[in-house]
Amino acid sequence: ARNGILVKGSNYLELLSEADTLIFDKTGTMTEGRPQVTCVVAVQERTSNEELLRLAAAAEESSTHPLAVAVLEKVRRAGLTIPAHANTHVHTARGVDTMVGERKIRVGSRRFMREHQIDLAAVEEPIHRLARTGESIIYVADDDGLLGIIGVQDSLRENMKKTINRLRHIGMDDIILLTGD
Repeated sequence: ARNGILVKGSNYLELLSEADTLIFDKTGTMTEGRPQVTCVVAVQERTSNEELLRLAAAAEESSTHPLAVAVLEKVRRAGLTIPAHANTHVHTARGVDTMVGERKIRVGSRRFMREHQIDLAAVEEPIHRLARTGESIIYVADDDGLLGIIGVQDSLRENMKKTINRLRHIGMDDIILLTGD
């Protein structure tokens, strides 16, 4: 209890001694739980990195999702204004969209972009680079296509590598990471 762990019933502790698989939630468990925007890549000449952030923030403004909060925090710290927009429509586990003027802005996952036939070829190289460093990728598009991507990363907790090694040493054969990425 002093360490913030509460187990209801000793039988669960006894069963735990037989476990060889451990499943972690990523955000806030393996990581600090405070993701930050680390990279902004605008792919349209008509859209600057700042404009890409502003449009993403318009769609994400009412969201409490950790990645949305990271975008909104970056916009606030940079002193950028969020453009006026219509109500946001949430597409569960895929993304959000809103109207900014006459433009429908879509912000979300690769799957969300593909569902709307958004061509992602222009960002394949940056996507692979960001994925290699463990960053989550937010795609931003409008009616005319992909506007760019935003890389977001959450820092690994200080002793997580040591903790994983200790778990393997005491017999955890499989360590699985659950993530919305």
